[in-house]
Amino acid sequence: MADLLASMPSDIFSLPRELTQNYLLPSIENNYLKSKMEAVMKLHQSPFVNRRKKTIEFHISNSCASRISLAGTFNHWAQDELAMKQLKNGIWKIEIPMLPEGKYHYKFFIDDRMWAEDIENQLREPDGMTGWNSVLTV
Repeated sequence: MADLLASMPSDIFSLPRELTQNYLLPSIENNYLKSKMEAVMKLHQSPFVNRRKKTIEFHISNSCASRISLAGTFNHWAQDELAMKQLKNGIWKIEIPMLPEGKYHYKFFIDDRMWAEDIENQLREPDGMTGWNSVLTV
């Protein structure tokens, strides 16, 4: 805590005492600490295979979407089975149970009308049409 406060801009502490004594400074400290914590607590790269928890985590950033789901060879490309949860700042996330060893193709299905590959995953293969499938190997 002392290190974080020491790294705060010095002009915060030059505010009038009546503003900083009970209300403003604690609020500024909390907001500053919160922003530092959010920067440290970044999501893992998508997909993230967590062997300890026996799960696989996927996420995508899209602040305009109202619904995003995950579909792939592991669920026969069902577009409505694996709905993702929207977090803060337009991040969508889903955690699924560990899959059996193998190679899987997947995409995100956005607003029931558009397919998108996982741009954080560099492993891709042609989808047989005009796009790409993201590849997950477990």
